[in-house]
Amino acid sequence: VGGLMGMQVDDPRIRDSLVLSRQAGMALIFSTVNIRNAHPNTVRLTITGKAAHASRCATEGASAIADAAHKIIELEKLKDAGGLTCSVGTIEGGSAANTVPEQCVLLANIRFATQAQLNWVKNYVKNIAETVRELVKDAVEECGCTLWDVEYVKEPTGWNLAIYIDREGGISLTDCEMVNDAVEPIIDEADPIEGSYCLEISSPGLERDLKNHEHIEAFLGTEVAVRLYTAIDGTKSFNAILSSHDEEKDTVTFVMADEKELTLERKAIAKLSTVAEF
Repeated sequence: VGGLMGMQVDDPRIRDSLVLSRQAGMALIFSTVNIRNAHPNTVRLTITGKAAHASRCATEGASAIADAAHKIIELEKLKDAGGLTCSVGTIEGGSAANTVPEQCVLLANIRFATQAQLNWVKNYVKNIAETVRELVKDAVEECGCTLWDVEYVKEPTGWNLAIYIDREGGISLTDCEMVNDAVEPIIDEADPIEGSYCLEISSPGLERDLKNHEHIEAFLGTEVAVRLYTAIDGTKSFNAILSSHDEEKDTVTFVMADEKELTLERKAIAKLSTVAEF
């Protein structure tokens, strides 16, 4: 499946914003506030793959840098003669030559000359995951489960459409089979995906990513693992207690090991996930 795919951001700080998503969890966020003639928008794209030793790249790894190369090519196609331009200015990723890179970050500049160009981009980047979420949400709830997340990602074996469900007391194999039987005909009829893919219904697991404020609210008071884009006091990762969150400011507050509070903007957090207790 070529091209970029996108979804509306549920972000009170930014109106008319987009998250663009393609293989392995890539996200592109940009604000369209105060659009003027050729108004510049600097955007960050974060691509997350799967790390592995270079000797096992074909079977276990998913290169974030290789995926970034495809996205750069697609972004270059956004240019037109009417003033819509896109230029990727920086790329950063990887840790060693013998390691499949898990993450890659691009900075790009997209300029719109007209509102019509902006609307065209929104249509161009329509997100498969968000489309599927809207299609299956009611069916999942009718099965007695809640819809935790939907991902459309590239794995070493091909494309996966993963629907993560949850319920009090945990998810059983019967739940997964019931939801699969309920949502498969809905997705087939809507046919939102070009090409072949594997439909996967599963629990988000004990250790799950917290991607939005609803997820964060569900795990307040518990221990979480935090990974940052930029180091604080020499570290990019730490465990802490998830204390509170502010949707309006889009911040999350943690209680650290020394019992001091640390408040971070969500855009500074590369990954926020629960910690399983055994």
